Amino acid sequence: PPPLGLIDNGQGEPAVIVDWSRDHPALKLAGLDQLEIVKSRKTGIAPDSPVRAIASDQLNLPAIAEITDAATHAIVVPFDPADTNWPFQTGFVLFLAGAITHLSDTGPLTETIRPGETLSERLPLGAADARIVLPDNTRHDLVPAPDGRVAYGPIRSRGIYTLSWSGPASPTDVQVDGRNRRALAANLLDPEESDIGTRAKLSLASREVAAQAEASPSLNRKLWPYLLLAALAVAMLEWFIYNRKVHV
Repeated sequence: PPPLGLIDNGQGEPAVIVDWSRDHPALKLAGLDQLEIVKSRKTGIAPDSPVRAIASDQLNLPAIAEITDAATHAIVVPFDPADTNWPFQTGFVLFLAGAITHLSDTGPLTETIRPGETLSERLPLGAADARIVLPDNTRHDLVPAPDGRVAYGPIRSRGIYTLSWSGPASPTDVQVDGRNRRALAANLLDPEESDIGTRAKLSLASREVAAQAEASPSLNRKLWPYLLLAALAVAMLEWFIYNRKVHV
């Protein structure tokens, strides 16, 4: 992905995190006070960029950053977790869970496509040198139509497809190295399949089944427990009568 203002100045010295946003959904249970970083990264934040540090090390350098703009919402951990003791702590799992929940709940609404479909986007008028980058980093040149629309397909794999071009950009596009970028996600999510709410009607292959508000259940009840109780009652009655005769 584009850097978007997070600067990497190379490998740093061993570090510990001394300050972080304790109310951040991804960090409040991450156990950063026990985190020991053997190989850190010297990172910086460019001015006027959509990057903010949500955790800092002892040198006041960003240790964990969050990037938020019109097209991107990401939490960046610049160091390798394998060079820390974090993966052996429960806080690492809680960090991943909190980060996924936070990004999926509050991330920007990005356009999505499904494998098998054709990617079709309208670029601003005057866009030139259009290009699409596939999830495997394969690049293909595109020629915008007179109305600015470009198409590519069919989409054969899941992942992020990045459109880039030179010229004007819309307010939601990101500019990196003089080129405008727009990311689109191809996945298998289906709103119909993900809807687990109750349905008034369910369409099957052979018929349509309608839900019933009130229905008396029809159950197959076993009779042998009741017959056994009846036999036990008869046996108890005979035992009672027999004991009354003996007593008299």
